[in-house]
Amino acid sequence: MEKFQYKMERIVIENPLELSHIQSHPVVKELKEFYEAAKKEGLYPMDYELYVQADGRIAMIDFDKFAKIQSNGCVVFPWGDQLTAEQVKEATPF
Repeated sequence: MEKFQYKMERIVIENPLELSHIQSHPVVKELKEFYEAAKKEGLYPMDYELYVQADGRIAMIDFDKFAKIQSNGCVVFPWGDQLTAEQVKEATPF
């Protein structure tokens, strides 16, 4: 292995954790913390996938769509799409 390389663990994707079921899963606390940390930076996370691993850990992958939070609660994506404050509430999984 070279100085600037790293080796990732394989993420098993056979057991997805659907965002519609997140309320009943212990990871919801960490997910809320993730949203709060992003909000402090003026960002809204919009697209990612969660998978339950064999040891119980949750893997978050494909987190690549973030929007800027506006003062009125709306969010604006870099490519121009927007969500109203109400749509943001509906899109937030908790």
